Amino acid sequence: MDFFKLLDDISALLRARQRVSYRALKVQFDLDDATLGAVADELILVQKVARDENDKLIVWSSGASDLDAPLPTLAKKPSDPTNRPTGERRFLTVM
Repeated sequence: MDFFKLLDDISALLRARQRVSYRALKVQFDLDDATLGAVADELILVQKVARDENDKLIVWSSGASDLDAPLPTLAKKPSDPTNRPTGERRFLTVM
């Protein structure tokens, strides 16, 4: 599974439940220790949307306003045809 898709799924679960044990995440998503550590680092240290509690729980700590912030866009020159994005963009609404 793609790491960022996994990260989005875990973020949605954590947002809905507010508190989830690391053990439950390992069972639910069939994660190994290295992947669980990478997910925790991304949510806690990089995105700063969660916090660790006693090395047993991950707790959602971000407000909804953080989720509504627009993603940064890459500056591109209109005259340069090679600077076009190659991927497909899709909007996702999470309830």
